[in-house]
Amino acid sequence: MPTSKRVLIACLMAMYWVSAGVFVRADGLTLAQVIANVESNEQLYRDIEVIRTEEYRLLVEETSKDNLVTTQKRQRRSVIQGPMFYLKVTGGHDLINNKSYDLYDLYGYDGEVTRRVAAGGPTTDPGGKHQGIANIEHKRLHPCDIFVPHTWLLSNPCITPLSVCLRGGKEFQNYPGNGRYKQIFQQSFLEGEETVDALRCVRLRIETFNIQGPKLIPNGRLILWLAIDRNYLPMKSNAYVLFENPDIALEEDSVKDYRQIGTDIWLPFEKQVITYDHILLRKDKNNRVVRHRITEKIELAKLDPNYDISFFRDIEIPAGSAVYELEKGQIVDSYTQPGDPNARTSGRYRWLIVVLVILVLALAGVFIWWRVRHARRLSVPAA
Repeated sequence: MPTSKRVLIACLMAMYWVSAGVFVRADGLTLAQVIANVESNEQLYRDIEVIRTEEYRLLVEETSKDNLVTTQKRQRRSVIQGPMFYLKVTGGHDLINNKSYDLYDLYGYDGEVTRRVAAGGPTTDPGGKHQGIANIEHKRLHPCDIFVPHTWLLSNPCITPLSVCLRGGKEFQNYPGNGRYKQIFQQSFLEGEETVDALRCVRLRIETFNIQGPKLIPNGRLILWLAIDRNYLPMKSNAYVLFENPDIALEEDSVKDYRQIGTDIWLPFEKQVITYDHILLRKDKNNRVVRHRITEKIELAKLDPNYDISFFRDIEIPAGSAVYELEKGQIVDSYTQPGDPNARTSGRYRWLIVVLVILVLALAGVFIWWRVRHARRLSVPAA
């Protein structure tokens, strides 16, 4: 690493620790203590099952892309149990070109192998040759749709623990599944304490920088409020894209409807995401037009699920699906899942054909009987 880059990062890290150790609030908390409190509370939700529904709506007219999603509804069932996880995503979305697609994504990780089945949508199988696509990977994948309470409000870090996000640095960059953040330097600051919806919150600022050679280029800023008496769960957040508009948040997220799911263990049951049109804001910083809105509600939440390992291992692969087995990112085997994907349909049509044949034969029999009888009458001489 170039010396100038080391010096710059060292200076930023020094600022981080000064902020962590010196910025003391009235309640005596420092940034380091806040992060420690977040980390201890994350353990309360280590094993959890959640079913949630989401509705997305595009609220501005947009004609630049004919495959732009205008509405989307999804239901996601997420189960984390020890090292294993299960995730099922269903729903559908409508595009601006009036086309509609179903969504189906199913994961199961049994502690050694991740099995994933994707079906529906325009990109799953463009040629229409298969019922779906299935991957069998000898490692743990990290889908962002897995529900993690402390990062539910944050879209970017996916399943990275909030405590790791707040610490930043190499720990954040090297966390499993964070390969895309290798060139991102992240730093957190404690800004104070505020009350949000009658709840005491600590206010944090997270700055991100793009690492470009010896330079750190400011990229984004996130203002985050954590509810102290709600297990340090995020209460709301404002996200800024610095090169777009450093003074006005492009996204505002919030949660509400806190409920207890265990003794002194809380969870918000509703989330809202509002994103503003960045193009209009670029032209006029006072022109805040909502581009899209996402509303998400939790239907079921319970701690400590207790499923057999077969629940995470026996992921059904539809007959006719293209299956790929991977090791270390390389395909080692591929095949089509055995079975007739149209077996039920074919069987139904076979029964229909049988019924039609019987009807035709019956009508033919009646017709022949009538002709024979008519012919006999004609052959009898008149008296």
